[in-house]
Amino acid sequence: MKQRLATELINVPTQSASARKIPRSQKVEIYSESRTTWLPVIAYLDTGTSGNWISQRIVERGSFRPKYGETIHYTDFNGVHLQSDGVVNITWCGAGSAKSHEATFRVGRETAPFDVLFGLNILNSDEAGECLTTQVLDPNAVLVQLEACVS
Repeated sequence: MKQRLATELINVPTQSASARKIPRSQKVEIYSESRTTWLPVIAYLDTGTSGNWISQRIVERGSFRPKYGETIHYTDFNGVHLQSDGVVNITWCGAGSAKSHEATFRVGRETAPFDVLFGLNILNSDEAGECLTTQVLDPNAVLVQLEACVS
């Protein structure tokens, strides 16, 4: 069985409150083709994972159509073991930005503690510099990955 990293959200005090802070979350918009409208959502910035995630409730709200394939088992921040076998391709832009970008998001559970979550693949890209505030991250809100099996 393969091993892969999945995301777990936890708060880890790493620096004093007086240290520089990077916003942990930001307003972005995602485009729903089926509803032909932009939906405002909150994006969490996750420096601890390489991929992007979207909650099932946002997938349903935007009437996105996931593609199903490889199942990834992961543990959420409450220690609950879950699985994800869907991905969606979404057009997004930073709130107030005139430039949009496309990205693939793994579908998380309906009660995920985020609307969307951007991983390092976006945070380290040119798109992030154009649309997101990534100069500083909140050191008291570190997002951590756990190993999880893939079936």
